[in-house]
Amino acid sequence: MSKLPALESDVPLVDPHANVVRLTAVAVALGFLVFSFFTSANVLASVDSTWTYSPIAMNYSNFSNLSSGSTKIGGTGSDIWWNSDSFGFLNKQIGSDFELTVKVESLTNTDPWSKAGLMIRKSRDPKSEHLFIFTTPATNGINVQGRQTFGGNSYQYKNINVSIFPKWFKIKKEGNTYRLFYSTNGTTFTDAYSRSQDLGSNPYVGVAYTSHSTTLGSATINNLTLTAASSAAVPPGAKGLPCGIYGDVNQNGYIDANDAFL
Repeated sequence: MSKLPALESDVPLVDPHANVVRLTAVAVALGFLVFSFFTSANVLASVDSTWTYSPIAMNYSNFSNLSSGSTKIGGTGSDIWWNSDSFGFLNKQIGSDFELTVKVESLTNTDPWSKAGLMIRKSRDPKSEHLFIFTTPATNGINVQGRQTFGGNSYQYKNINVSIFPKWFKIKKEGNTYRLFYSTNGTTFTDAYSRSQDLGSNPYVGVAYTSHSTTLGSATINNLTLTAASSAAVPPGAKGLPCGIYGDVNQNGYIDANDAFL
């Protein structure tokens, strides 16, 4: 079998093998100073019951929490590729911007293109649009793939030559823009790819695994973290003020023209 080439174009491949609270002032829009902040949603060692494990077009799949605190996702799955996918999906829906991270500790080498990583998916239909950053067992490294239209071709967006384990992955959603990252130490993340794509207002997010084989395999994961974003507007005292960060200098409970521009 031929290996998937490292491509960055949006041309479909012919080869199938191929919370924590952070307050940030982001804008003054229509006279309101808007802040975005993250509130903790789920920080998991072993996966809890808020997550659903969905076998998507698979004959066999399972997952189990290990005594070590890690979680093993197992099964078969022909591939996540072409016009339709076959894999196991540990997932939940989220209707806001978010940050999703996971540590992939190991991956069974059932095939050079077995895959485990983070996915955001418009639906759980096998033909759904999605974005997927994942690791392979060895020489095919880290990849970013996806599908742009329902039942359409799959695309290879990026190949990164990193084969060591463990690996960490992160997806950040801001509107319809998705930023995908990877790390080899869990602390310093490298920007792998970013894309603007409509994946729905309430997409499915989580960990996807396929053995790319009829042979049973598994991926072991840990530190699955989902952080949801919400927003709040400062009261109307900020109307008409220039962009910037303000302080409530006169301590009247809102931002007005008498407050300092910092």
